[in-house]
Amino acid sequence: MKPSQPLLEVRNLNKIYVQHRWFPGKRFQVKALDNVSLMIPQGSTLALVGESGSGKSTLAKCCTMLEEPDSGEIYFEGNNLAIMSQQELRRRRPQLQLIFQDAATAFNPRFSAAEIIAEPLVIQRRGSDGERRKRALELMEQTGLPVEAAGRLASEFSGGQRQRLAIARALTLEPKCLILDEALSGLDLPIQRQIVRLLLELQARASLTYLFISHDLGLMAQIADKVAVMHQGKIVEERTPADLFSKPQHAHTQALLAAMPVLENRTTAGGA
Repeated sequence: MKPSQPLLEVRNLNKIYVQHRWFPGKRFQVKALDNVSLMIPQGSTLALVGESGSGKSTLAKCCTMLEEPDSGEIYFEGNNLAIMSQQELRRRRPQLQLIFQDAATAFNPRFSAAEIIAEPLVIQRRGSDGERRKRALELMEQTGLPVEAAGRLASEFSGGQRQRLAIARALTLEPKCLILDEALSGLDLPIQRQIVRLLLELQARASLTYLFISHDLGLMAQIADKVAVMHQGKIVEERTPADLFSKPQHAHTQALLAAMPVLENRTTAGGA
């Protein structure tokens, strides 16, 4: 891939949570993000890996301004989201979509699949009912969901299909960047491979930019252009997968690699 300007860039991001203890007046601080910086060129994939509590999900929420950082800058297409008005943020947010592990829990249980996918268009007041349904059916086809199932409820789909439904919904407003926060966790390995293959196909078709957040270093190394390792709120190492596996520099990266299970038959995402 040719070098390009970063689509998403984070500079010196900090976030502290203040938590109260049981005793009156006792409280302590948790530094969720500690001077975090990263950049993702358009059309590329960055994987952010680390153990639970390392700050990965906090970073995802700050990148989309679902949570405000205490300090630092978040640039999307060269514009600093951290200083934007709420009105400007609402205009920008459709281009930067966040998909959680349990994205399906946010679906309206009374909505059909087509209604779930089209809901962002309703919220943004875009298109007629017919145009929204047409867009929903197009996205079902693109994400490998049976179009004839457009009238089904989300509860009638399998776990893998519900994750495809979440991806289809995230694509409704034609975003340029998807942030996937443990979006593959909890899925069986064959389903993970199917979803990864789908995401790579969508990326090739629309030059999508991905920020994958995961604890699965092995899987992320198969699909990312670069892997960043996060530990105690800091990015301690960022390298290509090949360099990370062959020459890990940080002790925490070495520990993550040592803890990886050895799966003899695990193939690359491209060959799944």
